Formats: sequence, structure tokens, C-alpha cells
Amino acid sequence: MRPTFIAGLIATGLLAGSTISPAQAQPLTTSAAALTRQAVTLMKTKRADIDGDGRKDTVRLYKLSASKWRVTVDTAKGKHASKRFTSTIARDWGLKSPWVGPNRMDGRPGAELPFMIQGGDGVVFRVLTWRKGRLINEPRLAGAAWYVGGPLPEFQSYRFYTSASVRYAEVAWLTPNGSDYKTCSADVKRYAWKSSKWVFVRHYTVAAATGVCQRYPGL
Repeated sequence: MRPTFIAGLIATGLLAGSTISPAQAQPLTTSAAALTRQAVTLMKTKRADIDGDGRKDTVRLYKLSASKWRVTVDTAKGKHASKRFTSTIARDWGLKSPWVGPNRMDGRPGAELPFMIQGGDGVVFRVLTWRKGRLINEPRLAGAAWYVGGPLPEFQSYRFYTSASVRYAEVAWLTPNGSDYKTCSADVKRYAWKSSKWVFVRHYTVAAATGVCQRYPGL
């Protein structure tokens, strides 16, 4: 998947992310004193409920080097957690930041934190979630990497929703009927959140129709 197409996906909501320019970057502040000396530049600050208590927490993303990053969460309760990770999205696609934004995915209260870590025909994501005061990896669907992309013109994407008090994730392989992606068919696998993991429940197909691509907004 080409970067220009991902930019289009971001603009149309298939990826709800945003990039940041160097002018928007902020220097390290005393409010983040718990970080190590490698934390050079504060790239993003976002308020969202991460720990699931219904109150907004503070999420910060720091650039440590060209490919090294650190995300921190300071909760409304006063707890702190951080995680370092590697992302080559700047080298792969020229994007300034791996930031996508908080997204509620699983059945646990609170939002998850997906980050773009590799670009090629699509985007590989690392997804972090809050568990017992720590940031850990979100369970995967059947062990597969979190991935949005092709090779084009077909591509893979996701949607998450709740029905009858059950949280579901669907991963779809989407085949467009035209270059504008308004009409697509889909091959879909559905998973339910049970006992703190994603459990496969159904495989089905969707005939070509308007709006099918947009039904799967990604991460």
C-alpha cells in the first residue's frame, strides 16, 4: 500500500490518525520527569480514559531517536505507566509520528493505544492496552499481527462494536469494485471478547455494495 493511499485512508476515516510537524513538537517538560534522559521530544499529548475508570487520563508520546519511541500514561488516580517501542514508519513512509490515537477495541473498559510501527504494502500496528497498572500488548485476532493494508487494490481492515453486551472485532479482506472504493465486497472473520481474549465465532462474506469499505474503519 502506497503512503499516498494511506494518507487518503486517514483523511476518509479508514485510519483515524494524524501526523505532527516539527513545529508542533514540544520540548521535554518537568511534568514528565519520570522519563529517562533518552526522552528528547514530546510529540503528542492526548486526554482519554485508558485505565477504564471513566475519567480521562493523560497520554504522552515521546520521540527518543529516529526509530525509538516512548508512550506514557498518567491516570486520574495518579498511577503512571510507560512503554518503549520501535517504529520505522518515518523511514518507510516519511511520516513524522507513529501516533494514531486512542481507540476502544476490546471488551475491557478504557481505550487501547495503537501505533504504526512498520510501513510497506500496508501498516503494521503495535497495540497497547492498560492492565493492572501496566501497558501491555493487546491480544491479537488468531495471533495475527494488527495490519491495515494491501497489496492494493484489495486491502485488510477492522471494525469493533458491541451487540447484546458482547464486544466484537471483525477483520475484513475488502475488494473494491472501482478506484474510488465506494463499492466493495468483503470476506470477514468475526471474533468475540471472552475471558480476556478474542475468540473466533464466525466467517462470512458480504456481496459488493456501497459503503462496505467504510464499514471497516481500521485502527
